[in-house]
Amino acid sequence: MEKYVWLDVNFTSFEIIDSKSELLRSMVKEWMLNEFKGKPSPLVNEKTFSAKNGLIFDSVLIVAETLSHILNFKKDVDHFFEELKLTRLYGSTGYIDFDKKGLRKYSELHLISLNRNGLEKVGVWSPEFRLNVTKRIGFEPLIRNDDFNEQKRHLRIAVVNCISFQTMVFFYYLFWAFDKKNNLPIYLEKPYVSFKNNSDGLHGNDRFEGFCIDLLDALAELCNFNYTIHKVSDNKYGTQNKNGEWNGLVKEIIDNKADMALASLTINLARSKAIYMTKPFLNLGLSILFKQPEPKPPKMLSFLAPLSSKIWTYMFLSYLITSLVMFINARISPNEWLKVKRCGSQSDLRANQFTFKNSFWYTITSFLHMGIDISPHSVSTRLLNCTWSLFTLILTASYTANLAAFLTVKIVEVPIKNAEDLSLQSEISYGCLSGGSSETFFKVITFFFINFLLESKIVTYERMWKFMSEKNTLVTSTQIGIEKVKKGNFAFLLESTSNEYARERNCDLIQVGDLLDSKSYGLGLRKDLEWNEEISNAVIMLQERGVIQKIHEKWWKLIGSLNCHQTKSESNASPMKFQNIRGIFLVLGVGLAISCAKN
Repeated sequence: MEKYVWLDVNFTSFEIIDSKSELLRSMVKEWMLNEFKGKPSPLVNEKTFSAKNGLIFDSVLIVAETLSHILNFKKDVDHFFEELKLTRLYGSTGYIDFDKKGLRKYSELHLISLNRNGLEKVGVWSPEFRLNVTKRIGFEPLIRNDDFNEQKRHLRIAVVNCISFQTMVFFYYLFWAFDKKNNLPIYLEKPYVSFKNNSDGLHGNDRFEGFCIDLLDALAELCNFNYTIHKVSDNKYGTQNKNGEWNGLVKEIIDNKADMALASLTINLARSKAIYMTKPFLNLGLSILFKQPEPKPPKMLSFLAPLSSKIWTYMFLSYLITSLVMFINARISPNEWLKVKRCGSQSDLRANQFTFKNSFWYTITSFLHMGIDISPHSVSTRLLNCTWSLFTLILTASYTANLAAFLTVKIVEVPIKNAEDLSLQSEISYGCLSGGSSETFFKVITFFFINFLLESKIVTYERMWKFMSEKNTLVTSTQIGIEKVKKGNFAFLLESTSNEYARERNCDLIQVGDLLDSKSYGLGLRKDLEWNEEISNAVIMLQERGVIQKIHEKWWKLIGSLNCHQTKSESNASPMKFQNIRGIFLVLGVGLAISCAKN
């Protein structure tokens, strides 16, 4: 039951055996001593001693006690059941006593409940006294508030402003139900933490909103605390320089200016050594954000696009071969030589209607489902005609099925498909966030490449970091990186959650390739805080209850989302333009010109 301890699941039940009673322990100990020579057995202990085992044990015990009484007093065995009703003893299921009908007169049921320490006895039920609850049923609060009426202490909270880029420092306060001073820094960035649109007339915590604020509210309700905020001066998440010094949110925690860092703070080894990182509340990875290129205008002969050039070539060769075989079979078969009528009477002169010219004409008219006044008569030519008709039927159906999609769907060609394509070109610039985990990722990769000469993907990432450091393409905030992407010819490397948020609000942005790595967001806490484990377990509890998923859906999919997927699906149903079908007009014009020239 250990995995349910922190889920606040109400497990309450009755058991007929008191697994923690001294009598049961002594009985099991004596049993193991006699049967297993004192060695522990996984089959016999007070935890695995079930109600079924207890009832069987007591049944054998009372039968043995009754037989022992009969033999000792030399009584008649025929009166065994009468003696059994008179036998009384204390077994593993409690006191055993029978009435005249042979029914058990007295029995106890132990009420057990799951709490932080596991399963624990909280009461007893008996026929005489009914239910008697002696302890609290269920879970107590994660954090006890024994001194709730005492004066609360406040915490200073640091905020990094990445939206309005203000330089002033905001000082707010976080109030805990503990008699201890603490601090909490928060990184201000959409959708995690941001100012409300009408924040000018608001004060304190009411000015802020976002995913992290809702998460903090859920933690505050669960762990019984309230909070306020202050701003970090350098607008950094927290990275370590060559001298081992930290900046940003991590420095606030280390310098004891804050107790908790609430932001999209990536969990990594270096940060975990410097501060306490809780269990992750979001899982993500490094991704590439890019502006979707404008679709290319359709070509003149776009109506030929449903079939590849190779298929068109094979189809033309099939037409030539079929026409030649039709001509040869018609010349060889005697049934294709028909008598010629002259002046209403037949003559001995015979002619073949499948001339060289007519053979090619018949094949093309069959392909285009046109009517023609000649038809095959022999078995060979008819069989060839059926085969050609089946071939053209399937080919025409396949072409028609793909034609609508090729004429209506806009074809967009992305110049890069993954990180390797991005690293092998120089026309498109790219960069990542300065002072964050993305920069640390490429620095660590470069270290391994230089020291261990690793290959494959490591070479790609090392090449990318060299480009970004030499071209100085790092950006100071996520919003600046997104704006550069929207201007075009720039790829931004950022966390997949921020990538998804940007794409939901800018339908012309796309994600290129798969994730470059796998990471998680967590809360940063001071290592000397006494309630680190409680807060970390509370994060897991919110994950299990689906609270964090609901908050994620709220800030990513509902608030401010343009429903780009729905918009794109509706745009696919737009009517065709002249540019899509101008090629068939060209074919018609060429046909008209050739027909006029023949006259």
